[in-house]
Amino acid sequence: MEQPALLSIVRTDTRYRFRLDLPDGPVPTGQEYSTDLNGETRERLRRFLQSATQSMHSLAAMEMKRQTAKLGAVNDSLLTLGRFLFESLLPAPLQEAVRRLDSTLIISTNTPDIPWELMFDASTKPGRYLCHTLSIGRLLHSTNRERDTQLRSSMPERPTRKIGRRETQGLTILFLVNPTGERSSAEEEVASLCTTLPESVSRMILYRQQANQLEMRMRVNAEMPQVLHYAGPLPL
Repeated sequence: MEQPALLSIVRTDTRYRFRLDLPDGPVPTGQEYSTDLNGETRERLRRFLQSATQSMHSLAAMEMKRQTAKLGAVNDSLLTLGRFLFESLLPAPLQEAVRRLDSTLIISTNTPDIPWELMFDASTKPGRYLCHTLSIGRLLHSTNRERDTQLRSSMPERPTRKIGRRETQGLTILFLVNPTGERSSAEEEVASLCTTLPESVSRMILYRQQANQLEMRMRVNAEMPQVLHYAGPLPL
């Protein structure tokens, strides 16, 4: 079973620390790199994140027949943000390593507000978003590197992503919330998230005891959600 690569991104004040661990290969991995952001760079990041968020919200709020006219502006904002993340924040040695990846990538980070999956590599022809070429998962960053490695090793291998024609139906999200009942903050997180989602997004929510394998499989088979959002303690 092939293990995924692990990209660790940790923000401390104005510094971002990056580390890429590959499951195997001749190239030494595990070296840590850092990027320091000055005031101007932090402001650019804030503006790019805000622009991308506003563009997505405005697109979702529009009628379907009028959305085509706004797709260009949304694509521009996402492209600008993606290039900035890849070219200005991700250190050059890791840019080259990420280009060569052909396995699943797990991003372990304490920056849930930054969509690292949208990093855009403009040096390839055509340019590409990271999430369009790799299967990507996320972990809440842990200071225990051994535990992160064990979690990564326990994840099943995923088939290579095939990009096909986009589904015509609306977006559906399945929420698995606080299955052990230990994290009331997880329920608050999902409640807050649901209030910000546009009405066009369908929600399926399984709380506490409902968030079990049987219920999840029944919902997945019946509704075919495009997004699965888990909010709760890290699975052991």
